Amino acid sequence: MMLALLFIGMLALAFGIQIVSYVYAQEAETLTPYFVILWTSDFPGGDYIMVKNKIAYFAERRWGGTWISRSGTTFFHSLNLSDGSQPWNYSANDCLTVAIDDERVYFGSNNGYLMAVDAQRGLFLWKVNLTGAVLANPVIVNGTIYVGAGDTIYGISAFGEIVWQKRIPSQPREDAKVAWGYSLPPEPGVHTEIISLLSQNHYLYGVITHEKTVVWGSGDNRPWARYASSDIFAVDLNSYEIKWLVPSPCYDKVLVGVSDSFVYFGVDPIYALNSSTGVFVWNYTTNLFYGSAKVQQIADDLILILMDSGVTCLNLTTRDVTWSSSGVVFGNTLYSCRSKQIVIDNEVVPRIELRAIDCFSGNVLWEYTFIDLEERGAYPIVCDDTLLLLCSDKIYAFKYLIDITAPTILITFPDPGYEARSSSITVEWTSSDDFSGISYYEIRLDGGSWINVGTNTTYTFTELGDGSHTVDIKAVDKAGNAKQETVSFIVNTSPLFGPGCIEEIAIMATMITIVLATALYLLIIRKHKSES
Repeated sequence: MMLALLFIGMLALAFGIQIVSYVYAQEAETLTPYFVILWTSDFPGGDYIMVKNKIAYFAERRWGGTWISRSGTTFFHSLNLSDGSQPWNYSANDCLTVAIDDERVYFGSNNGYLMAVDAQRGLFLWKVNLTGAVLANPVIVNGTIYVGAGDTIYGISAFGEIVWQKRIPSQPREDAKVAWGYSLPPEPGVHTEIISLLSQNHYLYGVITHEKTVVWGSGDNRPWARYASSDIFAVDLNSYEIKWLVPSPCYDKVLVGVSDSFVYFGVDPIYALNSSTGVFVWNYTTNLFYGSAKVQQIADDLILILMDSGVTCLNLTTRDVTWSSSGVVFGNTLYSCRSKQIVIDNEVVPRIELRAIDCFSGNVLWEYTFIDLEERGAYPIVCDDTLLLLCSDKIYAFKYLIDITAPTILITFPDPGYEARSSSITVEWTSSDDFSGISYYEIRLDGGSWINVGTNTTYTFTELGDGSHTVDIKAVDKAGNAKQETVSFIVNTSPLFGPGCIEEIAIMATMITIVLATALYLLIIRKHKSES
């Protein structure tokens, strides 16, 4: 019992979700969550960037010219997870990249500026002019914003002051440019990925390693030069010296991840470089010819390769794929939405089903169907105890809870041992569930098949034979917890003392006795008359 509760608590901690009760539900087979609707909002548009301090950020690109010229305006939207309000929207001309900390949103622009906007109100704070286009997502380490512009890496304070800068070494190419930057989540289980705003430019990525080292890539910064040669190098943030610089082992300039041991680079294949020396170690073929990829390490010997087409779990020791699935990863859980056909009012309709898959094993943890939401291609975002479903034009926010408490149920009629004088009886009961709510009831007679009665709290049995009967009633809540109650009663349709035909036999015997006695009496009377 205690081990089960401990396991449940650890599982909930890993998911970042709230357990509403530690009362053990005897018949709960899975820890399926339930979802309470919080609010619905019009979808502001754009691609999901990250959640920070209960504010979700989205960005969308509205082009004013050709894609190659990169002209146009990027619209940033904020969404309050508490009530669905949109605190602010911001139009950033020629901005390509973004980074967010607790107080500010930083935009890097094509015209060589890095600017800051207040994260709570969307007010412009400052901007600094750099040497070239900021094609990299800024990287924030200990309050300093590191950004690549032109051929120089800058360290900029939160107030817009340049505190450090270093030019990329000229070897092996004079026109090397900073191409990308990416920041790892600050703490386990919190999804704070910073995505390049130009999804076509899949090489605009970078990495911060665990050893306070910035890994950068240099190469031709023109968007059509995806297959031009490039270089990878690492800068120590303590000494600001370059630790190593190596030519890229591939022409596909996609830096997709980092761990304590490896820097992952490329798409097809993905190359693994030693993160301390930059030495090539191994590669893995993804068969992904188009789209983006990212690598996330979840264990010493397991990495997730996150691609547009799905997620693959790779064993680093054997280089074997342990599992693969579609969906998006938050923490160590993969979430995916799919269409599910269900029956409502005798009509088959499509609805949204959310699945949770354990990233370590690939096993399905639970499945949940939103019976009130029509299927419209939902995209899930999980943040702490809030679930967002992004549909075509709406965002639905749900409170994300786990209910492990079974409902209560009380049979109000019949009482135990009740004697029914007819062959039919209506069973009545009451039930309650303070958490996820009652989903349905099931009832059965004398150990037979269960009958689903929906949310009705009465059911009539007919054509019952005389004798003892037992009725079982099961209440099931929306999280799958169940509670069962049982009552026994007697059916007695006989006019006399007991159920069955005993009374009829007694009556018949009495009548026969009376008839025989009458006949005997008449015979005796007749005999006396004949003798006289």
